[in-house]
Amino acid sequence: MTALLRASNIGKSFRQPDGRSVRVIERIDLDLAPGEVVCLLGASGSGKTSFLRILAGLDADYGGEIAAGMARPGGKLGYLAQSDRLLPWRDAAGNAALGLELLGTRKTEAREKAQASLRQVGLEAFAGHYPAQLSGGMRQRVLLARTFAYQPHLLLLDEPMSNLDVLARRELAGLVKNYVRESNVGAVVITHSVEEACFLADRILLVTRAPAHVFKEIRISDKGGAGLSRNDAMDTVMHDLWQALGAAA
Repeated sequence: MTALLRASNIGKSFRQPDGRSVRVIERIDLDLAPGEVVCLLGASGSGKTSFLRILAGLDADYGGEIAAGMARPGGKLGYLAQSDRLLPWRDAAGNAALGLELLGTRKTEAREKAQASLRQVGLEAFAGHYPAQLSGGMRQRVLLARTFAYQPHLLLLDEPMSNLDVLARRELAGLVKNYVRESNVGAVVITHSVEEACFLADRILLVTRAPAHVFKEIRISDKGGAGLSRNDAMDTVMHDLWQALGAAA
């Protein structure tokens, strides 16, 4: 199967004010297939967000190569950061339509597609509500609706559920998984939640502390094929992650 995205030998260093170079990513390789969700799981500060920004085309100062069947950044790439970036003066439908408007879609058409996208995430009844009137989980769903509205081929999600309770996390993770399956697109999700990764991912890449590299890949199968079941993956991931991070510490 042709990869939707291929990242080879990605490395990244930051230049400090005193002139020193600090390595944050040693080497990460990633192939992403259509219909697949890959989670990068590791401790906070391990370079995961830096890697996602490189994939999104928001950081051009890196080593290695990236091949993708789309412009980065561009209209076929959906990037969702962990911060709440809704405009307080726009209602939910207006916020969901914003991405389409920025891509040049007429406002009336953008609003219609935004309404359909809000229906997709279960917020059709709240289209006229403003961010201050919505819960944290509902605001994150509006952000997902904004992303789904322009039908990206690749989703890059940076801990979009980190500030939510367990139930809201499950709901949003289910929405992402359904979108990927139904649209046959791909998603790379950054998280430090073992439960979230095991519920959402087809593959989990366990990442060391900075300078980051992938020390293990875990495949998860819902059909009893090659790979662990989601319940078995929980125990395996916890064991391997704690062992590796404990040794690194």
